[in-house]
Amino acid sequence: MTSTAISTATESRGTTSITNAIVEVPGLTGGNALLTASSLSAEAVCPTDRTAATTATVGLPATVVVAGTTVTVDASTPVVVALGLPGVSGTATLDFDTRTITTDTAASTALVLTVNAVVAGVATTTGTITLAQASCERPALPAPTALSLAPPSGPTAGGQTVTVTGSNFVPGATTVTIGGVAIPATAVTVGGWWHNVDVRDETAGPVSVVVTTSAGSTPPLTYTYVAPTLTTVSPSGPTSGGTSVTLTGTGFIGATGVTFDGVPATGVVVVSDTTITLTTPAGAAGTADVVVVLPGADATKLAGFTYVAGAGAGAGAGGSGGSGGSGDGDDGDDDSGSGGSGDGDESVDDGDGSGSDGGSSDPSSDETSIELGGLPSTGGGRVVLIGLAGLLALTVGVALLMGSGTRRLS
Repeated sequence: MTSTAISTATESRGTTSITNAIVEVPGLTGGNALLTASSLSAEAVCPTDRTAATTATVGLPATVVVAGTTVTVDASTPVVVALGLPGVSGTATLDFDTRTITTDTAASTALVLTVNAVVAGVATTTGTITLAQASCERPALPAPTALSLAPPSGPTAGGQTVTVTGSNFVPGATTVTIGGVAIPATAVTVGGWWHNVDVRDETAGPVSVVVTTSAGSTPPLTYTYVAPTLTTVSPSGPTSGGTSVTLTGTGFIGATGVTFDGVPATGVVVVSDTTITLTTPAGAAGTADVVVVLPGADATKLAGFTYVAGAGAGAGAGGSGGSGGSGDGDDGDDDSGSGGSGDGDESVDDGDGSGSDGGSSDPSSDETSIELGGLPSTGGGRVVLIGLAGLLALTVGVALLMGSGTRRLS
């Protein structure tokens, strides 16, 4: 059986719409229209914007006319119509399609008429007439490329935003794997030639970064996780704990705690990527291993902190020197102080003044005195002391930095 169909359209771009399709079957209908469908349409949309979907939809009329019979369109059920034409018996079945297809390749058929007819007692070959069909197919996406990572490395704690520069990234349809583990789509932001990825935590070392779209995957780029470091723990403190300590190093962001020989410190504050402050727990005299607990990898300094036996909080080791004493006008080599608790060897300049028990001086009530206890025990350094006698700058050595007690400046 032959047929004439008016309606098929295929577009690679843009929108196509077919309306008012009329189909005749010569030789079967005697030149009469077997089916008339007004306002029948099919539409395919192929947007050039990759963020938009490709769709194919149809528009159905309220009624169609089949072999002179008006049929109400029912999109959910095929309609069977008797062929009431002179010398013709049989049926025509109409299938209505209302699908909306959303893919890179989309096609939709509005109406299909299947004719099963008997003409002059002879059954004709079943024929199918398709009206208002539309489709579109977008060209294949080019494969993505990845050229560089910025920065190319970061801490094992993760959380760093990394920019991947390349091409052919698709918003909403681009995935990234780091070390074989997929990054959630919510953590990937796609731009024109770049996208940002929030990296996860990992152990130290290089990992592969791969970008994937529906068109393929990029060759891997290398991102390196750098282990955190703990450089200094200062100052030392008493076994009773309670010392305010500063840690310096790298990769501290994301730290969840600090331990001293396995005992958690209190008051831990991550000031920056390179600095942490805390208060020490109590510990045994001697050195303690200090560990900064981080996602991915910890930062450890073996024997990083020294607990000093018998020292008060904020004071280092060492005795206090004697002061005062009486002079007789000689060089004072044999004079000994009467008030201090030291070894009595501190010399006094020539002079006749009589001493007082200067060892009892109280820094809180005497603004010319400053207690030097608790200073770091590290070599010489320049210290500036301010008292009523004015501004005094001096260079102090190891013994003074490690000592405690009171020094009168006037």
